[in-house]
Amino acid sequence: MKTLSWSRALPGLAVVTVAFAAHADLSDRYVIDIHKADKAYAGTTIFADRSDPSFPVIVEVDMTGKVVWSYNINIDLGTRNDAATDVEWIPATDTILFTRPSGVYEVNRNKEIVWSHQAPASHDADRLPNGNTLFAWGWGSDSTVPEVREVDPAGNVVLLRRGIEPGRGWWAQPGGFLEVDETVTEAAIRETLEETGLIVQPGEIVGLYSRLEAAVVVIAFEAEVVGGEYRLNPEALEIQAFRPDAIPWQGIAFKTTHWALRDWVRRRRPDIHPGERHWD
Repeated sequence: MKTLSWSRALPGLAVVTVAFAAHADLSDRYVIDIHKADKAYAGTTIFADRSDPSFPVIVEVDMTGKVVWSYNINIDLGTRNDAATDVEWIPATDTILFTRPSGVYEVNRNKEIVWSHQAPASHDADRLPNGNTLFAWGWGSDSTVPEVREVDPAGNVVLLRRGIEPGRGWWAQPGGFLEVDETVTEAAIRETLEETGLIVQPGEIVGLYSRLEAAVVVIAFEAEVVGGEYRLNPEALEIQAFRPDAIPWQGIAFKTTHWALRDWVRRRRPDIHPGERHWD
C-alpha cells in the first residue's frame, strides 16, 4: 500500500490523499478531506498519480473523491512507463495539457491526442494567451543550462522536392545513408542540415520501415527545429513546411516516406485520414 499527498491553495484548502494497491479500481482509490468547507473552491481537481511507476495515470476527481475522468499513459498513449510530470486543464478547449520526459501532450476528453511537441520536457507546461506553449526543456539531455522554451502550435512537417534520382521532382523527408562512424541520431541531424539547412533535435522514433526493392531500412524520427534556415541545394529543388491536412500525398516519392507520414499524422492528428499513393 502506498500513499501520496497533494494539496492546492485556492480560496480555501483541499487536500487529496491517495491510497491504493497496484492496479486497483480507480473508483476506490482517492479520498478527499476538506478542511474549510466554507472556503474550499468547488469543482474538480486534476493531477498526475505517479505512486505506481507501472501504472502512471492522470486523474480528475470531484469534491467527494469520485473519479470523473482518467487517462492511463501506458494504455491510452501506448507508450512505456513514463509518468506525467505536470498537468494543466485548458478551459477554452476543455483539453488536458501534460508533460512527460519525451515531450508535451494535449489530449481531449475522448483521450485523443490533439497536439504534441516531441522534445526533452523536464516539467511545467503552460498554454499562453497567444496560443503557444511554454515548457521547461532538458529532460535527460546533455545540456547543463536550464532552458524554458516557447513553441507554436503549428505542428508542420518539412518536406523537400528531390533534385536527384531516384524520385527527382517528388516530395520526401530529409534523409540519407548512415556513415560507419556515426549513430542514427547523428545521421539524422547531419542529413537534415545538408539537405535543408535546418538544425534539428531528434525526438521520438515515428517508425522503422523496410523497402525490399531498394534493400534499405529507414528509421523516421520526429524532430524539433532548433536553428538554421531553408537552404536550397542540388538535392533539394524546393523545401516547404506542410500542415498535416495539406501534405501532398499524391506527390510523395517513396513508400517509406508515405508510411512514416501516415504514422505521424495518425499520432498527431487522428481526425485526418492520410491520402493514398500508388506506386507502379
